[in-house]
Amino acid sequence: MTVTAPPRGPETGRDRDLEQRVAELEALIEEARRRARRRRQRNLVCVLAAMLVGLLLYSFLGIGWAGSGAAVAPGAPHLGASPPKSALPEELSFSANGSVVLVRRDGRRLPFVSAILQPRGERQRHLYSPIDWSPDGSKLLALRWGYGVRALEVTDETGKVVSTVDPHAFDGRWSPDGTRIAFVHVHPTPGPFVHPEPGLDHVLFVASSDGRLRTRIAAHVRGFSWSPDGTKLAYAACARLCGPSRAQGAHGLVIADASGRRAPHPVPIPTGAGAPGLTLTDVQWSPDGSLIAFVSHDDVGTHLNVVQPDGSSLRRVADVGEPFVDFEWSPDGKRLAIVVSAGPRSADVSVVNADGTDLHRIARCRCDLRGPRPDFYESVAWSFDGTRIAYISGRGNTVSTIRPDGSGVTVVATQAARGVTGYWYPSFPLWRPTRAH
Repeated sequence: MTVTAPPRGPETGRDRDLEQRVAELEALIEEARRRARRRRQRNLVCVLAAMLVGLLLYSFLGIGWAGSGAAVAPGAPHLGASPPKSALPEELSFSANGSVVLVRRDGRRLPFVSAILQPRGERQRHLYSPIDWSPDGSKLLALRWGYGVRALEVTDETGKVVSTVDPHAFDGRWSPDGTRIAFVHVHPTPGPFVHPEPGLDHVLFVASSDGRLRTRIAAHVRGFSWSPDGTKLAYAACARLCGPSRAQGAHGLVIADASGRRAPHPVPIPTGAGAPGLTLTDVQWSPDGSLIAFVSHDDVGTHLNVVQPDGSSLRRVADVGEPFVDFEWSPDGKRLAIVVSAGPRSADVSVVNADGTDLHRIARCRCDLRGPRPDFYESVAWSFDGTRIAYISGRGNTVSTIRPDGSGVTVVATQAARGVTGYWYPSFPLWRPTRAH
């Protein structure tokens, strides 16, 4: 069967008007569609631009405007983290963007203690640097700082701040058994040119792990270290006020009873060890207790020295230059890793035997970017098994490890540079002891 359309009659003016109106309507609909497409495109561009600005702001700030000092519980790794080429011997913490970051042995990078930034217009900021892990790795001694605040706090194994040891601390260290904390209290002053009262400048205390029970050990203390058995403290004593200037009086090496029951006694360093007015700063007891390493400053330069606790067998291990950065004993007490200035904003990581022999450079370090204070660094850290040394590398934004012989460089974490203020950069590399289970 064939179906045919009915014949069309002659076209009238009304039909032509109708077709024109339909065409105009279709043109209006198409124009509306084009406008809608352009509007959606503009909205999409605006949304993408807002997201980009938000990401840039987040990248610049690195941390939230407000919150608590508690860390984020261990979870997914940091999106920008890449696993190291080889497994780490222990977990490694460091400070970046004013927070403490923890790198697992498999390379996962996790937040541990988060900084706090107050809204714009308010000066108070809480920034954190890791100072010392407890011997079992279950607690972290952290320095909270910012705008004159320098408080020593203790976290639990998740990074939550559980106690404040001292609200005006300069430095702190766990005792070898993990039951006490030695720290230097800095008496707050009302102005930059007002000195503290006599006896209140850089006071060394030994306190319980929560800071409640404390014993005063000595005043005018520049740097200190526990003896391996936890019964004594070696420290550099200032003859007068221990201000930032190292020229404010001669210093001496002193050993004190950690219980505070007996008076401290100076280590009789032989004459001729340096020019008159020899100035001592950093002090570290060797892991086996046989030697004490210290940094001295005289008219000739800056030197790393070792001496026995009774003052015998004094040896100059290395000339470390100015500004001095950091050093640390190897776990077996046979060598030292030292950071020697190699020019503006650069330094060399070297290893030397305790007797001063076989000094050799193993890496270039960008360890002098500013932390909570220009003369307070933790720039190099020896792993507990003695196989790796952690340091700051690259352009000051990379944490790396290396073997003591200079081989096997491994990038652990890279921190994007976010401005010129030093606390954006990684610093204070610190190995976490294996936790007891």
